[in-house]
Amino acid sequence: MSDGKADVDKTFTPTANLTWPVLTRSNYQGWASHIQCNLEGLNLWEAIEKGEKADRRQDRLALGSMLRGVPTEMHSMLLNKKSAKEAWEAIKTMRLGADRVKEVNAQKLLGEFESMAFKPGESIDDFALRITKLVTDLRGLGEESVTDARMVRKFLRVVPKKVLSWRWLLRCFTGARYRATNHMTGAESHSLPWMIQREEHRFGDGSRVEIRNWGGHYRRKNTDHRVLTNVYYIPSLRCNIVDLGQLEEANCRVEIDEA
Repeated sequence: MSDGKADVDKTFTPTANLTWPVLTRSNYQGWASHIQCNLEGLNLWEAIEKGEKADRRQDRLALGSMLRGVPTEMHSMLLNKKSAKEAWEAIKTMRLGADRVKEVNAQKLLGEFESMAFKPGESIDDFALRITKLVTDLRGLGEESVTDARMVRKFLRVVPKKVLSWRWLLRCFTGARYRATNHMTGAESHSLPWMIQREEHRFGDGSRVEIRNWGGHYRRKNTDHRVLTNVYYIPSLRCNIVDLGQLEEANCRVEIDEA
């Protein structure tokens, strides 16, 4: 007959002969990389990524494995965490500090943003969901370098041209949060050159398009002037594209005839 402790030890014993380094006050980065490698080898890292959504048995196995690499005085605190992910984050915060943890997490997400690619068979809406979630997470960490314009450039660079359209970009990025493409025009004559930025962007098929970011575009009728803000001037466009919803928000009157 075995006692409860023996049963717990048996449950938490990994199924491979791995080396588990012990966490100290100065070896967190190397320790974390080593422990993650071990958990991935045991198919348990997914429990850290999913948190409370992970399979309960996998979560407990992941936590038990982590306990093999921390001082015994930390066991009680970590076992009180709701998930292996929460325990993992607690260790990170203890060793790096809250601000440093945010910085490390932001750098990791920035790397994911830069390496993000359009998956074969993926719909453009699914890709948009992935990239907007990642950017939302970045901004939650205080990282503001991924601007709306940078998101548009990412789309132009990685999404195949055959599935990408300016109309879709308008629909995607002119919501309440993203206003990067409120107005796109092929006519330069009425542009107001505020905050001029000229950049060349590459499509997934290697073709390129020049985008000039102008601060405003005005339309004059009789003696009235009306300014549209957040304008992208795209010389290669053969016609002007404007989001009617943005015009309505600016109290403009929109008339559409049969033509």
